[in-house]
Amino acid sequence: MTKAEILKFINTCKDCAVATVEGHKPHVRFFTIHKADENGIFLQTWILKDIYKQIEKNPEAELCFANFKGVQIRVSGKLELVDDMALKQEVVAERKFMKPIVDEKGWGVVAMYRLKNGKAVVWTHEVNFAPKTYIEL
Repeated sequence: MTKAEILKFINTCKDCAVATVEGHKPHVRFFTIHKADENGIFLQTWILKDIYKQIEKNPEAELCFANFKGVQIRVSGKLELVDDMALKQEVVAERKFMKPIVDEKGWGVVAMYRLKNGKAVVWTHEVNFAPKTYIEL
């Protein structure tokens, strides 16, 4: 897969498992990303959540996207906090359930992260035991 094909796959799947580390223990949970493009993969969480604290301590993470038809893409890299009000507003407009929380607690509770310059590896049954080929995103 090319970089463009990987970004298209990610934007089609949108749901991924996100792995972080806290105290040498892995923590994995599912997220729906906001978008993936030439600027990175963008996801949102709340500053009140454990994942926010984990990323702030150790920004290394891995995201795993799957179409459940035999293709899986893992992307590893560092998550960086993005302070972009327009991006936050875009996410809240897309995800109506967030608005009451923002209305109550303010925009500062929204944490936007970007995984930029990640390394992607594509897995399929056909390449199950082949050496990994990494694609720079």
